[in-house]
Amino acid sequence: MMSSLSQRLNQYSSFFEILGLRIAHKGSQMKVSTDSRLLTAFAAQFGYSNVLDIGCGIGTISLLLAKYRSSSFVTAIDMDIEAVEVTRFNIENNGLENLVAFRVDARDFYSDIKFDLIVCNPPYFIGQMTSNNMGRMKFRHTTADFPDTIAELCWRQLSVKGVVCFVIFPSTEPVWTFSMAKKGFVLIKYFDMKNRESLPSSCALVAYSLSSHRFKSGQIIMTDEDGLPLDAFTQWMKGF
Repeated sequence: MMSSLSQRLNQYSSFFEILGLRIAHKGSQMKVSTDSRLLTAFAAQFGYSNVLDIGCGIGTISLLLAKYRSSSFVTAIDMDIEAVEVTRFNIENNGLENLVAFRVDARDFYSDIKFDLIVCNPPYFIGQMTSNNMGRMKFRHTTADFPDTIAELCWRQLSVKGVVCFVIFPSTEPVWTFSMAKKGFVLIKYFDMKNRESLPSSCALVAYSLSSHRFKSGQIIMTDEDGLPLDAFTQWMKGF
């Protein structure tokens, strides 16, 4: 096993270190992103025991959530075999035993487990025809019903009091909320994220539930005009 791991380690030349994890990158389309870290910090604010990460990519969110709460169990899925292979390498390389990764289309995933937390960093370009990310563009053209697909999966697999968390482009929130509402979900949290006060919103963090919650919203500004992290944002991120 160690020999196999050492041989595979040579495939990777770029790593991102966070929370004691060493996460391998693979190609320009699979990197540890700010979006993933924002979603992880947001989702970690909810209590969780069983987590489902839909479209895990290289496994950033899954790895961080599994590391952050070692008593939890995380299931990561992606339809891209290369992404799943990188995630599995990262799991083994970091010695995590509470995380598994499967290659499966979201439309075909079924489990006896009811997850109390489901996370997803979906393609931002719903309703658009192109993207600079060729992997995402391919996915866009093969799954035009992506919001409905995810809503169906969440409805099927979420526990009664569980929470679903997404990081999305702000203008797509009505599309996601409509798809989720068709399955009985209610928007319970919405946070507008801005890199700086003077810049447009970069993304939005949203949470949905099938049970009643008091709606909460707000705006998080990440840095000052000199690009330095604001104290409130650093505290909100909890080291992610």
